[in-house]
Amino acid sequence: PPSPPPPPSPPPPPSPPPSRDLHPIMVRFPDIANDDDFNGQVVQLDVPALTATVAEVKQLIIEKMSNFTRQVPRNEQMLSYIDPGFFGEENTLDFYNIEYGATLILTLLEPEADFLTENTDSGSVKVQF
Repeated sequence: PPSPPPPPSPPPPPSPPPSRDLHPIMVRFPDIANDDDFNGQVVQLDVPALTATVAEVKQLIIEKMSNFTRQVPRNEQMLSYIDPGFFGEENTLDFYNIEYGATLILTLLEPEADFLTENTDSGSVKVQF
């Protein structure tokens, strides 16, 4: 009698999922007198890649501050590095030549409502749509 056909070969293993490795960048928080939340600490943020935008990094900062007494929205956060000047939200870390492990500097802007209350004669008007 003829021999039975060989068993089918097993299916190939599934492809590995896309890399979800996270890479560290550091952020130095400001040192604000009489504020336990902002005491100059350096925190680590894990970004998926240097193609992360500044807006995405600011969102990670908000998540790090989740247990802080005062929450700071993205529009009151300014990030910078070694050179003077603040980062634009739409740009990536790579755009600014930031490398993994680099320490960014977080500067906080005064909340808009406080600024307008304290500067009633400033002559500036901000409109929110």
